[in-house]
Amino acid sequence: MAVIKPDAAASADAILAEAAAEGFLTVAKKTTTLSKEQAAQLVAGGADAAAQAEHLCSGEVTVVALEKSFGIESWLQLLGPEDAALA
Repeated sequence: MAVIKPDAAASADAILAEAAAEGFLTVAKKTTTLSKEQAAQLVAGGADAAAQAEHLCSGEVTVVALEKSFGIESWLQLLGPEDAALA
């Protein structure tokens, strides 16, 4: 599962096209706005979880189920910098 955050929502199609070019299959895709509770559950236990949850529920997100052999390693390489403006 991958979540395209609100600050990258406008680039969701381009991000998924790049993922497809890298061999990822999109199994399911949903665009939604998370509640504060949903966002908090998603980032629970992570570093700076409160700020991350606030960001996730600040606008529309795209949630995708992706499939690829050794997909986690490939996805992490594809992600690049955490800052969407740099990525």
